[in-house]
Amino acid sequence: MAESIQIMQVTPELARSWLKGNTHNRPLHRIQVLNLRGRFERGEWRLSNDAITIAADGTIVNGQHRLTMISELPNGAAVSLLVMTGTDLALQQIIDIGRKRSFGNLLSLKGETNATLLAAATAWVGLYDSGTMQQRTAPRGRADSFEQLFAVLEWHPGLRPAVAWASHVNRVDRFLMGPISVLAAMYDLLQRADLDKGHAFMEACVGEGIERIPMTELLRKRLSAARLIGNQRNQVTIPPTTTFNFYVKAWNGYYNDRNLTRLQMGSDETTPKIAGYEPPLKETPNAKS
Repeated sequence: MAESIQIMQVTPELARSWLKGNTHNRPLHRIQVLNLRGRFERGEWRLSNDAITIAADGTIVNGQHRLTMISELPNGAAVSLLVMTGTDLALQQIIDIGRKRSFGNLLSLKGETNATLLAAATAWVGLYDSGTMQQRTAPRGRADSFEQLFAVLEWHPGLRPAVAWASHVNRVDRFLMGPISVLAAMYDLLQRADLDKGHAFMEACVGEGIERIPMTELLRKRLSAARLIGNQRNQVTIPPTTTFNFYVKAWNGYYNDRNLTRLQMGSDETTPKIAGYEPPLKETPNAKS
């Protein structure tokens, strides 16, 4: 089979026939297939230069996740793809060995300040707004597509000043109260819940506010003790998601005038609802930010 490259409309039937040659590949990751299906169903699919590659003997060299996604679409569907056939199987040795472009890279290309931190904070807000953090059975490895993250940033322009605020927090408090991306995300979310209270709460969390807030003192004690112990043992004692959840619990106590005596998360407990906050609607992105 001579080498050729062309743009093709790949149907589920064609994808299934090609996948019979998927005999020499890395393990298939279902979460990647689901993420690709989501992109397709949301209308985010774009023709790219990343070709489906098939060796001369019919072995799939590149593209098993996309082909699997297409094979599971209803009959009658078709997806535009660049397809290269008749290649050498040894081509697998040089495919996907480069560094993939991150959302932070894209933000940097657009001229955003603190692009890496902005990307991480946007991801946190996206996970909360989508309800993923509130699900007990959220899929492992679930991540928003770049298109979804750009939409989150459009709905949350307050993330930019939130990131600027977080980037000026002193190093000690970044370590004790971080990760810094959680600080930035919470600053945006809580200011949307209540502008004045949100600002006062986050300032007190990093020891810069003039208002004494018992719930932030409890939060500082809980997070600081865990991080100092973890640092001595050279390990992380509180996962980032749990840190996020502790912020929410402390905020809810403050917002509702309830002073909790301790912060903890049950083994099957998920992220609580942020008191006073409602995710923005797509039809009215961030109108009140």
